[in-house]
Amino acid sequence: MGYFVDVTKAGGDAVKAYRKIKRKIKEDRFIETLREKQYYRKPSEIAREKKKQARITIKRNQAKSNWADPSKVRNR
Repeated sequence: MGYFVDVTKAGGDAVKAYRKIKRKIKEDRFIETLREKQYYRKPSEIAREKKKQARITIKRNQAKSNWADPSKVRNR
């Protein structure tokens, strides 16, 4: 699982290569998995966290759908 970008090509830019590697690592979720596996978490704790995130997502989606459309609101 190595990340490799060739910079020695003619006109190769080290900054672009760094950005490519950074993007690959982010897409691969490498850092996130390291942080998650750094400490042991009980399965019940993980399930609790997932439920909490689901509640937050549902609440956010409901707030977006309940938001009034300014073109339909009557001015008094």
